[in-house]
Amino acid sequence: MHLISFIVIISWAEVSLLLRQPIKSEEEMLYTVAAAEAGLMYADQVRRMRMMMMVVVMMMELVLVQFMPMMVVAVLMMINAY
Repeated sequence: MHLISFIVIISWAEVSLLLRQPIKSEEEMLYTVAAAEAGLMYADQVRRMRMMMMVVVMMMELVLVQFMPMMVVAVLMMINAY
């Protein structure tokens, strides 16, 4: 399991437990709203980071595809050398 998934599961469990208890005061309401907003901001950051990582992987794949024929030839030459 990825660390991010684990953190999201923990956050979900915390919010779930918070919402099962009745909110008794204004402070608890403010805390719950702040926790929900922080969770949404965190989820947005994870989403943006995931998209950036996908772009980096795609760029690396494009670069590597250009060198694949040369790598295949090099490996075949090394095999034939033995």
